[in-house]
Formats: sequence, structure tokens, C-alpha cells
Amino acid sequence: MEPSGANGDTSTDDDCSAAENASTPSSSGSAVQLEDAAHRKDIQTQCHQILSALRVTLQGNWAGRTDETYELLESGEEATWTCMRWDAHGFSKKFTVWFDEKSNCISWGLDWNYYADASEFLTNPTTIQWYSGYARTKKPVFKWHHRIHPAKGTN
Repeated sequence: MEPSGANGDTSTDDDCSAAENASTPSSSGSAVQLEDAAHRKDIQTQCHQILSALRVTLQGNWAGRTDETYELLESGEEATWTCMRWDAHGFSKKFTVWFDEKSNCISWGLDWNYYADASEFLTNPTTIQWYSGYARTKKPVFKWHHRIHPAKGTN
């Protein structure tokens, strides 16, 4: 389940893929077609800038509230990271974290259990605030804080 209105807009106009795959108007196109093409190009550029910033800022080591640590590494798939979590006892679990262009959110897991607002995160890239994908209100459930030292369990 995708968070409803996580960024205040649930339209699909912000879909980077749609902007990227849309055809360009012909030379005989109307002014409206030219404006639409320019708008799609702007959206595409903005989405690529956000994704580029996320690639730099998400990667690394993070700490949670109960002495658990996380390591995020970019995976081979576009806009997707592998997340290893180590609990206080050293037990690990692997998760998928991915960026959804339509909602401008970072999803933790494939079913929207938790999400973070990408714009909010990029404003303060030392903290990720995670929200419940199923809550009626947008209130952080927990936070991760960027760590300089490697996560527990890593070399």
C-alpha cells in the first residue's frame, strides 16, 4: 500500500518514468503540446536530481533507537538499495529499500510497511524519519541517524 498523500500530491504527473517515456511533440505540435513536453522534461530532470542525491546520502551506516544498526548499499536495480540490519545481539536481516518517483518516497520493504519522505530526508540527510504506510496520519514511527562508524557485524 502506497502512502496516501505522503508528499501532499497523489497525482501521477510527478512520475519520472512517465515523463521519460512520453513522446516529444512533432514540429507541427501546438503550444500546449510544447508546454507539456517542457513540463515532462522538468519533471524528469527533478526526479533524476532527487535520485542522484539519494544515491549519495542514503548509502552508508545508520543507527536506530534500540541499538540496532543498518547498512545501506546501492543494489544492481535502479533506485533500489540493499539494507542489512543488525540487532543489539548481532543477528542480521536483509531488506530492500527503494525510491518511488510517483510519491517521492523511500519505501522500506516491498509492501509499504514503512516509508520516508525523500524531500524531507534530503533537507536533513543525517536523519531518516520512517512513517507507517498504513497510518491515517503522517507521524514518524521511528528514526535512523547517520553513523560515521561501520554498522555492527560489518568488517
